[in-house]
Amino acid sequence: MARFLYLAGATLIGTPSAQAANSFCNADRWVMPNTAIDGQVSRMYYVEFPIGSALAHTLPMHEQMTYESLAAYAFDPNAELLLTLDWLSGERTDSRQEAR
Repeated sequence: MARFLYLAGATLIGTPSAQAANSFCNADRWVMPNTAIDGQVSRMYYVEFPIGSALAHTLPMHEQMTYESLAAYAFDPNAELLLTLDWLSGERTDSRQEAR
């Protein structure tokens, strides 16, 4: 879902997903009958972004929740929501834009 929002131009705020956009999935589980050794083998590979692109590994946030921003919100469990509300109110801007 984040990929579609990103491609549509949405502003992403918070913590990047731990799962890469290009990834293996839909595993088939197997168990060896005599030893009970088990494992999984992926049977699909999703390519959401060009191979070799940084986007294939981590979809970047426009404003990422960092330790510093978490501390600024006094480690509130709702810090990502507060960060988003600050973004919407105009109190924060895209940190990637400021670096340019």
